[in-house]
Amino acid sequence: MYDTNAKNKRPEADTGRPWYVLFLLSCGYMVYTLDKQVISVLIEPIKAEFGISDTTISLLAGLASTAPFALACIPVGMLADRINRKNLLVTLIIAWSLMTGMAGLATSILLLILSRVGVGAFESGFSPLSLSILSDTFQRRRRATAMGLFALGSPAGAFLGLALGGYIAATHGWRAAFFIAGLPGLLLALLIAFTVREPRRGQYDPPEQLTGSVPLRQVLAHIWRDRALCNILMGMVFCAVVPAAITIWSPSFLIRVHGMDIRQAGLAASLAVGLCGAAGAAAGGFIADRLGRIEEWRKLISPVLGTLLSSVLAVLTFVVVSDAVAAVVCLALVAFFSQFFIGTGYGVTTTLCPPALRGTTLSILLMAFNFGSFGLGTLLLGMLSDHLKPWAGNTAIAYGMLGSVLFSILGSGFIARAMWHMRRANQQALVDGY
Repeated sequence: MYDTNAKNKRPEADTGRPWYVLFLLSCGYMVYTLDKQVISVLIEPIKAEFGISDTTISLLAGLASTAPFALACIPVGMLADRINRKNLLVTLIIAWSLMTGMAGLATSILLLILSRVGVGAFESGFSPLSLSILSDTFQRRRRATAMGLFALGSPAGAFLGLALGGYIAATHGWRAAFFIAGLPGLLLALLIAFTVREPRRGQYDPPEQLTGSVPLRQVLAHIWRDRALCNILMGMVFCAVVPAAITIWSPSFLIRVHGMDIRQAGLAASLAVGLCGAAGAAAGGFIADRLGRIEEWRKLISPVLGTLLSSVLAVLTFVVVSDAVAAVVCLALVAFFSQFFIGTGYGVTTTLCPPALRGTTLSILLMAFNFGSFGLGTLLLGMLSDHLKPWAGNTAIAYGMLGSVLFSILGSGFIARAMWHMRRANQQALVDGY
């Protein structure tokens, strides 16, 4: 039965200032996204210096970090279920921050790719560790809201990466942008190390779910058997392609199609993708918790509607609108609604998944999430842009970004199917209760 809104009979434990922990982890998500996405606004100067195509740029901004992310994600997620999560998190933040700064020293495209490989590998554990910690910090009835607020960090990081990255690149060069982007993570790691403590695992979950570590094959079997969980994971992977596309390609879209310079494009994209995306992530989780007060499955109405709205708006942004200001406004609305699935998806996933399987399950999700959206998804969009360039010229990037809508619609279908499975399971449980 998926009706998980009943009050937990276990006494509420001292979680060590939950809202403070949430704030720091959201800042961590901001740094994580800043270091991963600062390259987006630096695409044009890097492309000019090294003379590379959009396909190569897609590899640099996507697969160069998502492939090692995918390889390291599951092992790190399994560690999250077995060792002190806070200490591992601090170590990873320090490591990827140093690798971000090293990108500024690259003298060839190969060295730049290698630095991004390091960033991807060390960032692989951040979300599984953070979400696992948050699931033991907040009660179930607040998880979607907490996860939505946590997800604020991602678009906020995109905002800083695009705005500051564009400004620094325009005034001091693209290398300086990488150096500066690596500094906040080092400071945050020290703050987490000395002010946050490890929460007790499963303190807000039923006692019968509290078991020891579980082998990977059992985690995969659990995901496959739980049709709601499986469909949520699939839906999140496909829904993530639109946010990934607009995060990576929005500055280039505004430069090539609407004639902005790098500073203008960085600021406009940061306001649209960063601030509005952050608002959407928080709003989606808040709305979901309100919808799901009585039955958990109702929470998924929020991401389904948000994804469909963002798809319609994406068509307007990349095909219909010709004015630069109107394009930025539409881009902001796409970013807002496309982020509805983040907090809700994480919240429902952690609720459906027993504590002993949570870190590994989240790592599997994040592996597929990043590899499918920022990796293969953006690579296909870059290849489409290169293919259409002889016919469409600079507007080819708009048609490439438009291709992300197909993934988004497919993702909403998976989430709707998960909602159906959860509703049917609740109805069956009520029948069995009689």
